[in-house]
Amino acid sequence: MKAATDIPYCFAFSVEGVNSTNPVTFEDVGYRALFAATRDIKCGDEIKPEDYTPQMRTEGPYRNVTRLPADDSFAFIASVGPLDVPTIKPVE
Repeated sequence: MKAATDIPYCFAFSVEGVNSTNPVTFEDVGYRALFAATRDIKCGDEIKPEDYTPQMRTEGPYRNVTRLPADDSFAFIASVGPLDVPTIKPVE
């Protein structure tokens, strides 16, 4: 998946075709899942699992998305400001 636009650190983004699931029934809730960027992501960058939180899970008791994104899908910014999401920023 690639960034369709710049996604700043802690901003929320969604991915086309990846919906959230109900945490009890694991059924599709009908809207896109949201993820917070754990680094600044530039437009066109390939987005790797360590670049966002929470991780996308399609199986097991922690399932949170309906499916994983296709290789050619795009991530779109979904917030107007940073989210208050606890993340671990790499030590510089």
